[in-house]
Amino acid sequence: MTPAARAQAAIDVLDACLGGAAAEQALLAWSRRSRFAGSKDRAAVRDLVFDAIRRRRSCGAWPDGSARLWLARLLHQDGADLAEIFTGMRFAPDPLSDDEQDALAAPVGNDANLQDWMLDRLTADFGDRTTAIVKSLDHRASVFLRVNRRNAKVTDVIDALRAEGISAEPVADLAYALRVTDGQRKLAQSKPFADGWFEFQDAASQRAAEAVPITGTILDYCAGGGGKALALADRGAEVFAHDANRKRMHQISDRARRAGVRITRIDPAHLKNTARFDTVFVDAPCSGSGAWRRSPAEKWTLTPADLDTYVSLQREIIETALTHCRPGGTFVYATCSIFRCENQGQIDWLLQGHPEFDLIAQCQQIPGEQGDGFYHALIHKSA
Repeated sequence: MTPAARAQAAIDVLDACLGGAAAEQALLAWSRRSRFAGSKDRAAVRDLVFDAIRRRRSCGAWPDGSARLWLARLLHQDGADLAEIFTGMRFAPDPLSDDEQDALAAPVGNDANLQDWMLDRLTADFGDRTTAIVKSLDHRASVFLRVNRRNAKVTDVIDALRAEGISAEPVADLAYALRVTDGQRKLAQSKPFADGWFEFQDAASQRAAEAVPITGTILDYCAGGGGKALALADRGAEVFAHDANRKRMHQISDRARRAGVRITRIDPAHLKNTARFDTVFVDAPCSGSGAWRRSPAEKWTLTPADLDTYVSLQREIIETALTHCRPGGTFVYATCSIFRCENQGQIDWLLQGHPEFDLIAQCQQIPGEQGDGFYHALIHKSA
């Protein structure tokens, strides 16, 4: 496919998104119709679509708009020559009309790619740092890997990936983290991955896992796919994985086997009320706002009511999970959110209602070059 043909494909997908379709569904529908498109073409169209969704407002497509103008503004912002793309030739978009040219020349009005209520919340939470946070969400997130220290050395992983056309570099503050700089789409089919040499895990999430004390037993209460449970087990912890939805944990056993670690799964029906652990780790369901670079459509669908629902759910989870922390133990609360109400606000609420707990440390990471937005807090329970 030519760049112009890819642009037309992206316009078709974005038009479906304006009609209410989810981006993934619209991309899948286009892919089924376009069997001639190769893997590189599909990846290129996907990148165009997700870049457009990240920058929907600055491209003049929020809350509605034209898919052609949406993509034209994106390409223009990125320095493309629109006359070479909107040609009307085979598979290319039709030339821009005079009205479209006038619309492109007019200012959009707001280049902050978030809903107004989100900007207000973040400004209240971060003040002058809000602009940098918002701008970071306009761009694709880096891919980070966590080297399984039991299976390989960091330098060996770098060399093995390089042999397969994949470039990766160490992360300064994380001894076992790599940032992938080229060849990201080859990772899942690489031999080092098949051999269990690394896991996909964002750097911010790795920092939270590294902060957890490795003493006694650890309950990963909202384990999901097991990313943090694997990181904790790789450090030598005795890890128990639990999730309210047992189906979310279906890959944990296979992932643990490939990584060469042991994780004991506990289905919801089998976690006894009396079970106590030295550390309880809760990576709570949240808005996902710290990871909106990876799932940008979510920042256009989240409502204030949705955020309130997350806050209520998190408090329910916290109340139950706290009961599984034994005296003298550690409770760890984490989210991939950048909203204070889901993070520091929840810890303030926890400490007010549970005087037997004391805050040890907390960290709010914002999305940027060093990973996603992520929050974690360590809390000690008195003996």
